[in-house]
Amino acid sequence: MEGIDYRGVRVLAAIRSVPDSPWFLVARTDIGRCSRRCARVCWQLALFICVILAGIGGCLFLLLRQQRMRLYREQLRTLEALQESERRLSEAQKMAQLGHWDWDIKTGKVVWSDEVYKIFRINPKNFTPHIDSILELSPWPRTTNATRN
Repeated sequence: MEGIDYRGVRVLAAIRSVPDSPWFLVARTDIGRCSRRCARVCWQLALFICVILAGIGGCLFLLLRQQRMRLYREQLRTLEALQESERRLSEAQKMAQLGHWDWDIKTGKVVWSDEVYKIFRINPKNFTPHIDSILELSPWPRTTNATRN
């Protein structure tokens, strides 16, 4: 219960009867002391919650970092595999004396492999291929309307 004691100070008290007697036992404490204790406990609880939240945040940071590192390692493995595949393709084209070319229809840009430049004995620094370059440079005879008939 809450009340005012003989000193005129506000207090919190607990009253219990003593068994088999007409007496009562009163335990009291000043509200000011109780408020300070409650404030201290609240600050300790707030600090504890902050420490827990910081720990959870740290764990989440480490998990995200680990996932990012796993992703980077996977990207590196993929890049290395792609580079190895490109190296093998280039080596196979060199051995077979075959090349390849790409044509971007939207831009009209044509890209030749190194082996195509070697086949036609052209320096890639001095020549920019276009879509008809292979037909113009090839040694095969052209068919005309006269030879088709």
